[in-house]
Amino acid sequence: MKIFRKKSLDKMMVSAEKTHLKKTLKTKDIAALGIGAVVGVGIFVATGTGAHKAGPGIIISFLLAGIVACLCGLCYSELATMFPVSGSTYSYAYITFGEIVAMIVGWCLTSEYLVACSAVASGWSGTFIGILKNAGIVLPKVITASPSKGGIVDLPAVLITLILTYILYYGMKESSRVNNIIVIVKIAIIVMFLVLGATHIKMTNYKPFAPFGFKGIFAGASVIFFSYIGFDAISTTAEEAENPGRDVSRGLIICLAVVSILYISVAFVLTGMVHYDKIVTEDAVPAALASVGIRWGSALVGIGAILGMISTMIAVL
Repeated sequence: MKIFRKKSLDKMMVSAEKTHLKKTLKTKDIAALGIGAVVGVGIFVATGTGAHKAGPGIIISFLLAGIVACLCGLCYSELATMFPVSGSTYSYAYITFGEIVAMIVGWCLTSEYLVACSAVASGWSGTFIGILKNAGIVLPKVITASPSKGGIVDLPAVLITLILTYILYYGMKESSRVNNIIVIVKIAIIVMFLVLGATHIKMTNYKPFAPFGFKGIFAGASVIFFSYIGFDAISTTAEEAENPGRDVSRGLIICLAVVSILYISVAFVLTGMVHYDKIVTEDAVPAALASVGIRWGSALVGIGAILGMISTMIAVL
């Protein structure tokens, strides 16, 4: 049947050459793109949500979720090495299963990235408006809220999307530099939290370690697994990598290793600073810092959230 016709790798490679995409991305750029996509506001929020289900056992939950994500990442690494073309799972499905499956996968990916970018842009707008409000600058609701929320247009969300789209249009090399800087600052903020929080850890907070048993640990893993989603965006960079077979695979592995270490470290420090049943779900990290007298924690996390959402938008766009 024609709807199941496949495209050979050779034809896919010929099509790839016609796109004239510049091969400028190195391993570090691809890894940074993945870290930017994965490490968002989830690291500040999901940890608290998961801790209420697993207690300090959330550390094991992150470890389990990380193992599953790494296994998925190895599959993507293998596929990106075999098929060094853009399109991610759309291209892989076209070559292996045929056109109809590829079309379904392609539309699912397009919808996922479209909805994800819109949601993140809206979240970024809300955080940005909140920061301006704290600084005494109040923007009219008519240009800061969507029609469903009583406004006409969420202008900050539209503007940040247009700015990032232009940066990406201007060139992948330039946009990867912007992303690299954002990721460095974002990781620095997380490391700062780890350093500050480590001095306020109380070993008694780790008891009981798994108050809800393995059921709670797996429940926590199911809640925080979404925090790892986004690394698949790395496989779309294959045509812009200097050496796709090497750089995409290494970038994926480095990304997931760094992300796993950061998540597990944040979970360890957070549950050590505050007893799991006293962690504020919606405001876990800043509330933990405030509980030990570090009041500027909210501002710190606010900057991290702003940058985290920008790097996520860059990846999905």
